[in-house]
Amino acid sequence: MPALEAAHFAIDAHPFGGYNTAVDLITLRKPIVTLAGNRFYNLSTSYLLRKVGLEELIAHDEAGFIDLCVRMIDDADFRDRMIRRLKIADLGTTALSHEHVPAFVRAIDYLLENHEKLVGQADREPVMVK
Repeated sequence: MPALEAAHFAIDAHPFGGYNTAVDLITLRKPIVTLAGNRFYNLSTSYLLRKVGLEELIAHDEAGFIDLCVRMIDDADFRDRMIRRLKIADLGTTALSHEHVPAFVRAIDYLLENHEKLVGQADREPVMVK
């Protein structure tokens, strides 16, 4: 986290992306440039950026990705504008919303409360939660 805190912005790893790092960066209100892919692992950062209204930081091809990275380095006004917009973004109702937490808790509670009954069903495959 100290390295992320010291950064002006970040560049997402491609093709795999870095969802947890992207969440950390957005929590720290640090912009991140990403190249949108076609799988969760390389679309998740673009999803988060859309949620906070920073679509300008999403590239859709390699040339655009490089241009956007260079712009964040060379264009201080653009970089500062992206930083300011992220600083005022309402993260609690967008990218970091806890809206679905109650449903997850109910699902886990159900599994715990009904474990013995579920285990006893011979025709049922085990439910694995990690």
